[in-house]
Amino acid sequence: MNRSEILIIDSNVEDIKEIIELIRDDGHAVSYALNSQDAIKLLKTKRFDLIFLSKQMSDANALQLCKSIKNTPVLEAIPLIVLVENQDIDSL
Repeated sequence: MNRSEILIIDSNVEDIKEIIELIRDDGHAVSYALNSQDAIKLLKTKRFDLIFLSKQMSDANALQLCKSIKNTPVLEAIPLIVLVENQDIDSL
C-alpha cells in the first residue's frame, strides 16, 4: 500500500482527532491545520495527496480557501473534499 500524505483543515480539534484515527488506521501520514493561515503554510512546504477541508472553519470562508487552493497551479490537481455537518441540502 502506498502511504498517502493527507492534510486536514478544520478548526474543531475533536473532528480532526476522529478523522486522524480513521486515516492512520490505513497507514496514511496525516498533517492538520487549525486555520487557513497554517494550512497555506503547510501547502507551501509539503506535498499532499488529498485535502479534507471543513466548511465550518472559524477563521475564514472555507469556500474562499478552496478556491485559492484550486487556483494555485501546483495545488490545483490535489483532490479536495469539503466536509459539511449534517445539514439540509438547500443550505449548501
